[in-house]
Amino acid sequence: MRLFMLGSALSFSAAAAHATIAVSDLHSSGQLHATSLYAAATAANPAFATLTVVCLLMVWGAYALAAAGRIAPLPMMPQAIAAITALYLVRGLFLVPQLMGYNVFTAGDPVSPADLIFSAAVLVIGMVHAAGVVQKPD
Repeated sequence: MRLFMLGSALSFSAAAAHATIAVSDLHSSGQLHATSLYAAATAANPAFATLTVVCLLMVWGAYALAAAGRIAPLPMMPQAIAAITALYLVRGLFLVPQLMGYNVFTAGDPVSPADLIFSAAVLVIGMVHAAGVVQKPD
């Protein structure tokens, strides 16, 4: 299950990137992708909201590790892996309207390169997970 090992590494990397955002001043700099800017504008505490995403991504990374057989199985493994994969793919597919210039989160704002990079990265992580789901065990 090498694909789930890769999926785990990607989830943990995304968690690390979000942790960096949470402890830095990037929320107020305006340099983030639209999702982060939207969260920063609507959340009472953007750093706390971002740290919540960090925790979620860490749990998803742990599930991928468990699916790879590197740690003990976690509760509801098949359902959790399916849900995690679906969430990554759905969020990653926001890339399609973004490529056409529509900003999914802030409809009036232009799509930034960061928006496109983030959506593409999430789509890749979802595709890795999906490939892991359909792959035969090693």
